[in-house]
Amino acid sequence: MAVANLLLGLGMLSMAVPIERLPQDSVQDLPTVLLTVEASLEQMADCLHRHPNKRLEDRLDELYQRQARAVGNFEEVWGHVETNEPPVQIAFNGACNTKRIEAQLASATASLTLFYEKLRQALKPRKQGLWVGNLHLCRTTVKEAEILPNAAFGQDALAIKLNPRAAEAWEALTGRAANVRLNISLDGTSIARPNVNEANSTGQLWIAGPPSATLVRAREVAMDACWASILGHPHGAVKTES
Repeated sequence: MAVANLLLGLGMLSMAVPIERLPQDSVQDLPTVLLTVEASLEQMADCLHRHPNKRLEDRLDELYQRQARAVGNFEEVWGHVETNEPPVQIAFNGACNTKRIEAQLASATASLTLFYEKLRQALKPRKQGLWVGNLHLCRTTVKEAEILPNAAFGQDALAIKLNPRAAEAWEALTGRAANVRLNISLDGTSIARPNVNEANSTGQLWIAGPPSATLVRAREVAMDACWASILGHPHGAVKTES
């Protein structure tokens, strides 16, 4: 019932932190929310393994599934869940009993609700323009954009060449997103979800699969002014001119 172990190899902090103290003031805290909820679910799973309770196990399974979806929603924009903060160990602060598990389940549920509220805020800028993951493709970041035949795809594709600064951001993003399907969105609608195999240091990318009219619109938007902060940072939506 567990999702991939997000804490594997990261070690554990000696000081235990209750899940109720999760940070709530920054989009940058999204990975911390996910990792802390994961730690809480794993501790509850261990507790229920020692003290079985079918009703609570079913609730925990539902939370694991919701956690897995939340991780997927994050990764398709920002790549693998990572944080510079050390992972936390969730404290039960008492016996492993039904009352405590129910409280922890409620806390984890509230934290995932917080995550989705923050996620919606972070994705607001993506309602306009062309985005690959969290990289905004527009006049500030794109050097060239042209629709060309691509033998590898067997169809026309949008070939995009990034400027040097955006190319660095693209390499970092693809490095974080190995084996992840990055979401490509145009004016708030997902148009493709290509799988990333490895970091891309070429400063170039191809968008293939959408209908020709969509590619034409994507090219127009890629060469237009940016409706977001530089390099697709998730805060705010300030129009920038090249």
